[in-house]
Amino acid sequence: APAVAEFHKDLGVALRAVGRIDDAIRAHRRAIELRADFAEPYFHLGNLLQSQGKLDEAISAFRRLIELEPELAEGYVNLGNALLLKNELFEADLAYQRALDFNPELPRAYSNRALLQLRQQQFDAAADSSRRAIALAPGFPEAHNNLGTILMRQGLIDDALASFRQAGDLAPGYQPAHSNRLFALHYHPRFSPLQILQEHREWAQSFADPLTAQASPHDHDRDPQRPLRIGYISPDLRDHPVGRLSGPLLANHDRTQFEVHVFSDIHEPDEITRQLMAHTDHWHQTPSLSNPAVAELIRACGIDILIDLGLHSADNRLLALALKPAPVQLTYLAYPGTSGMAAMDYRLTDARLDPPGNESFYSEKSVRLDHYWCYNPPDDAPDVGALPAVTAGHVTFGCLNSPSKLSEPALLLFSELLDALPGSRLLLHAHPGTHPQRILRTLASSNNIHSDRIEFVPNQSHREYLNTYNRIDIALDPFPFAGGATTCDALYMGAPVVTLAGQIATGRFGVTFLSALGEEKLIAQSHAQYLQIAAGLASDLPRLAGLRASLRQRMTASALLDCPAFTRDFERALREIWRTHCQIRA
Repeated sequence: APAVAEFHKDLGVALRAVGRIDDAIRAHRRAIELRADFAEPYFHLGNLLQSQGKLDEAISAFRRLIELEPELAEGYVNLGNALLLKNELFEADLAYQRALDFNPELPRAYSNRALLQLRQQQFDAAADSSRRAIALAPGFPEAHNNLGTILMRQGLIDDALASFRQAGDLAPGYQPAHSNRLFALHYHPRFSPLQILQEHREWAQSFADPLTAQASPHDHDRDPQRPLRIGYISPDLRDHPVGRLSGPLLANHDRTQFEVHVFSDIHEPDEITRQLMAHTDHWHQTPSLSNPAVAELIRACGIDILIDLGLHSADNRLLALALKPAPVQLTYLAYPGTSGMAAMDYRLTDARLDPPGNESFYSEKSVRLDHYWCYNPPDDAPDVGALPAVTAGHVTFGCLNSPSKLSEPALLLFSELLDALPGSRLLLHAHPGTHPQRILRTLASSNNIHSDRIEFVPNQSHREYLNTYNRIDIALDPFPFAGGATTCDALYMGAPVVTLAGQIATGRFGVTFLSALGEEKLIAQSHAQYLQIAAGLASDLPRLAGLRASLRQRMTASALLDCPAFTRDFERALREIWRTHCQIRA
């Protein structure tokens, strides 16, 4: 029996190598039936079950592996990985710690623990763990990529770009590092729109366009008026801005004209995921599928128009889209940048995000909606409080965007604002030890601004975060990558937002939202004007009080919250795109 069990284990490994996952699982289960104390099949079985998203079964397999091999460090690492995917952070950390107890020189344990520490907002610890992994294995691309992600979240964009490049140089086919680097370019004030486009095109020419050249043609019915099958593909349909903002769209689609499919890469659905599932005709769970398998599934579903909600953000499926699984493909929502890809036909935007002339900054054809999105405020949003300045006796500025968006030029401007208004204070979303915190302390000391005028709020629940706006009189939009959902949140909570109009869409969210509310006076065209607008607001408490009292009501009555009208406009754009496709193909 031991020899036969060994044979089935080897068979399982061979079947996995050729992509026959279900058969591989059966082979490993057979090996275990033949020899109950055989540890190695549990190792492979756990990995296979995890790859299929069967996390509870994977965890059971890894726990049994550890019972049989109590000092196998790799077993604890794999257990930690599965627990991390299930968001069981405390248990995952214990597993990684046990792995390091048995093998303090295991790079994968440090690198994966870094991701856990990042999730817990322990930035310095996460960076230390990644650096330990790199010291032990300098050629470990995942560790360099993880370090880049941590540095980016801290606002250290130059260092993050260097780490992503290092990961890509070590493993040219390692896609996450390339996408992370392209995404990070938008946060850096040094890169022009044309440089960003060129970098995206170079990536596509190396990785995406060769796949597109091999894609087989589509033979969809080219009737321009028929009902359409549309597909949304995303790794973020959960408690995340993309998940929250896509809800109204999915809920309001005209089901007589559109059959809605979703391709979701979420391991552990949450409440928002479940709400979104209720608004779709067909929900496909894809985290366990390879890019070619995802493309095959989309093609098999007969999708006419595929809408990518990820672009170059984490866990994207751009290499599945490169295989052109749908005759028309477009990008929307994650951030209004470019893919650089020949396979992506269109990008959705609006006339304020992308004024005429911006077309040359994107590889896709821009289609302008009336408004870029429909804001979806949470049902339990706190009430708007009184103007904080009245009770506090001073004006409080605030920026609750991710530290990654707090660029050095933006922080310098915030510091100048504090210098110009001696009584004012600043509230920032940052964590102990993050780069913006260090920079701002330096700026404050050079401008003789006392550090108690600058307060940092840590990560909060969504409701606590919204309630923090009840302490902020004026919200400051960062640049060059402006706030998106954060800007809508601030306005909904009665805090006017001062924004700097960027050149491309990633820097113009504030322009489109403030224009929709008739508040163009809050849009600056220069640093000097930004200071002037913010200082002017701060010295006009009656105007601030009026904005605080009226913004939510005006927003609720505006196009920003008219989700049925937004969806009809969105559908009109899809129909027009389909008509064009039918004419071209005819």
